[in-house]
Amino acid sequence: MQLLLRRGLLTGVCIFAVSAAAFSVSQVHELADSNYSLMVSDNLMRHGTFSLDRYKLPRHAPRWQDDNYFADGPIYQLEYSRSHLYYYFPPGTPVLSVPVVALFEAFGVSPVRGDGSYDPEAEATIEKTLAALLMAALAVVIFATGRLLLPWGASVAVALAAAFGTQLYSTASRVLWSDTWGALLIGAAVYLLLAHVSGRRRLNPVVLGTLLAWAYFVRPT
Repeated sequence: MQLLLRRGLLTGVCIFAVSAAAFSVSQVHELADSNYSLMVSDNLMRHGTFSLDRYKLPRHAPRWQDDNYFADGPIYQLEYSRSHLYYYFPPGTPVLSVPVVALFEAFGVSPVRGDGSYDPEAEATIEKTLAALLMAALAVVIFATGRLLLPWGASVAVALAAAFGTQLYSTASRVLWSDTWGALLIGAAVYLLLAHVSGRRRLNPVVLGTLLAWAYFVRPT
């Protein structure tokens, strides 16, 4: 049993290392919906609010966007609400990313410049690093989920196929789309459910509920 556990642990570490390295060296990192999301993380860490009023951001005339909200002119990622400026997309990703933003800022990489303006290059650096690590972690979760039902070799194949043959590689590992954190949270929840059904471990409803609650705050849809 100990030998099997060591083998599984070593395999998980290898899958994580290979996936994270491959995701990190891949060159396509297009910020879109996630622009300004880590500025929110900085704001939460420093000021404890979601409002971005204190930062030097372009202020355009409000534009009705997608029959849904008032965007900051052409900047659809920012929303006007009651004269305040907010990040439009769900709050889960900025909240969960606060510790990582704090770590990067300790080493001088911040999505906010000293004058309070936005630094998209620094944001991209943090996002691509965090996205690569999150999706590498998901590859390990997929391997662990496979091992509940499949042999070792098949589980490795499934994990690598998911990591490099799906949108986990082409999209979720590139930058912090809402689905990046969401995929990891849902993947962990699926693992817990299958482990319970297969009799491998008892389901902890608090842990499951926490994962699903965060998945909702990351991407309600």
